[in-house]
Amino acid sequence: PKESTPALRRGVNQEASILDWYFTEMRPGYEKVSGETILQREDMPWASAAPDAIARDTDTGDLITVDAKSVARDMGMWGKPGTDEAPLSYVFQVQWQMHMTHGFMGDQIRRGVLVKHGPFVDQWDEYIINYDPALCAKVEKIAFRFYESLKDPDACPAPSAATGEAP
Repeated sequence: PKESTPALRRGVNQEASILDWYFTEMRPGYEKVSGETILQREDMPWASAAPDAIARDTDTGDLITVDAKSVARDMGMWGKPGTDEAPLSYVFQVQWQMHMTHGFMGDQIRRGVLVKHGPFVDQWDEYIINYDPALCAKVEKIAFRFYESLKDPDACPAPSAATGEAP
């Protein structure tokens, strides 16, 4: 899309190769169960998440969400590989993906992975995010309040009202 940025296009274009590398080189003991999929809960019909892949750890049988990230510049936002020291927005993204599996009869995924490629061409790092139910419960409440506010015509004035200009 024309509103897309070069960074977004790079990520979309490299996603498949990052995932291929992850499953063949970094984690051959993980079975890719699905590619990008939409996760939803019956008790939260207003919400969804879309991890890049779902994997199964063949040793434990555990399901894991997997998200691929292409990084041109680190800018100090990524910490030590193997930890959860990733940019906060990505950590929340993975937490939400797992949260979408914790409804009634859900798979209850408890671990998510961010696979970072870059900034160097041969740099591949993995960040492990463990499900935090208390954090996700707080985020769910905030997200639901925002969702409900979209139904209220007075919750946020039209942009033209803020400037005093005619719509």
